[in-house]
Amino acid sequence: MLHARRTLSPTSLAWLAALPERIETPQFTVVHGSPRNAAEEYLVTIQQFHDNCAHFKVSPCFVGHSHLPLCFLMKEPVSIVEAGPLAEGQQVAVAPGVRSVINPGSVGQPRDHDARAACGVYDDDTRTFQLLRVPYDVKAVQDKITNAGLPTFLALRLSYGQ
Repeated sequence: MLHARRTLSPTSLAWLAALPERIETPQFTVVHGSPRNAAEEYLVTIQQFHDNCAHFKVSPCFVGHSHLPLCFLMKEPVSIVEAGPLAEGQQVAVAPGVRSVINPGSVGQPRDHDARAACGVYDDDTRTFQLLRVPYDVKAVQDKITNAGLPTFLALRLSYGQ
């Protein structure tokens, strides 16, 4: 974070600071970490999912922060939670009346032992999400990290998806 503050322009920093913590549309919700604590909390367990359900109205809720492709689904009002990691190409249907949190993973600094970028496509007409994996030039990114003077481990771990 200090590196970004030192290298981004004041205009870019101001733009980032002005972004909302939450985007809630009639079709979905988006937060960085969790609906309860958008900037700080990782949402990776069923208990955290339960604890966060009261903090968003519209499903699915897309989160990031942990850099792990995960999905939590629960029929409302309260039932057994289906939870687990998402695999490449996996589709998730989010039926009306299902409370859901989906983490598409990470385009940078993956944490699931897969060096490729993880992202997804959500179709709000069919209410389906599909996880995608995209190869990228890891070596070029590692070189940029090293050339920027950042710690070497940040570059090395990209090869291992950590």
